[in-house]
Amino acid sequence: MNKQQWVEQIQQVLAEIDALPEPAVAQRESLQQLLISLEQQLMDGATDSDYSMLENIELIGVEIEAEHPVVSMMLRNLVATMNAMGV
Repeated sequence: MNKQQWVEQIQQVLAEIDALPEPAVAQRESLQQLLISLEQQLMDGATDSDYSMLENIELIGVEIEAEHPVVSMMLRNLVATMNAMGV
């Protein structure tokens, strides 16, 4: 997966997060910050990302899974793909 595909996948997740209802505001803001930071790292050419950042993205995905399964699945797929590619 090239850098542009990563950015597109992150943008898709951000769009889904923007659509979350008000009760998920805290998770939405945290996720947005993490994903924007991850996107910036990718755009700057970083080949490895902070493991804790990916772990936090995954943990938030678990927290919102029951109420927002689509976003949770997208987050897990993003993290799994990045881990598989060694990012």
